[in-house]
Amino acid sequence: MLLTVHLSYTDHARRASEANALAALARRIVDGGAEKDLIVLGDFNEQHQRPNLPLFEQQGWMRLNRDATNLSSSEIYDNLLIDQVTSGSGTTVPEPTTACLVAIMAMGLGYHRQTERELTEVVRANHSLAPVMTSAGALIEGLKTMGAKRISLMAPYMRPLTDLVVKYIEHEGIEVIDSVCFEIPDNLEVGLRDPLRLLDDVQRLDTRGADVVVASACVQMQSLPAIQRLEDRLGIPTISTAVCTVRRMLEHLELEPTVPGAGALLAGRYPVLSLTK
Repeated sequence: MLLTVHLSYTDHARRASEANALAALARRIVDGGAEKDLIVLGDFNEQHQRPNLPLFEQQGWMRLNRDATNLSSSEIYDNLLIDQVTSGSGTTVPEPTTACLVAIMAMGLGYHRQTERELTEVVRANHSLAPVMTSAGALIEGLKTMGAKRISLMAPYMRPLTDLVVKYIEHEGIEVIDSVCFEIPDNLEVGLRDPLRLLDDVQRLDTRGADVVVASACVQMQSLPAIQRLEDRLGIPTISTAVCTVRRMLEHLELEPTVPGAGALLAGRYPVLSLTK
């Protein structure tokens, strides 16, 4: 079972309360049900001066990430927790995935490969054969699966961060024709944004000559209800980082990567990658 989280950032007291509730919920899931393989993944907004992860470690959880994930490389906001009691004895745990695209891309060009390699080493050291992936890597692999050479994208980030994402993608050999950024500074606002607004936003995006349109480069910004409608309107294969992440997960799990109404990448048009665990 995969339990994804996003704890409060600005309200420290609320974050502590959420962490306590999350720790109790995770322990109840493991102790009280048939599901014994649980991974807790997401943005804990952990800060050195106000730590909450020790609470989980006291209950037998192990954090798998020790590298900073914020833009100033000072805090480990994003993490991955496994229960050492039930998952550290040879049990196969679900597939670990780091879901924040910019947390990876901000660390340097091609950094998703290093992250995936290092996390895989940690997972193997804890006696698990679960595959490891990142949303940043999933976006790159998804575009390459589609044979994309030139793309246009939309993102909720501020312009400097959007330019960083563009540079990262272009370093992978894919030209970004145009990018539209919504410059939303509040993460909560990003998550609450109506995905159907993308149908209007795309009118500002230059898609001439694009092989693929990335409707949302950010996993947190909702886009699924708009993906197929954008693709049908534009006549261009349309994806999001979240769509690419789902595709990559399904491939790793050796499941058919097909989801109706989710755009070309999940429509069964492209060959399935053969991945080794």
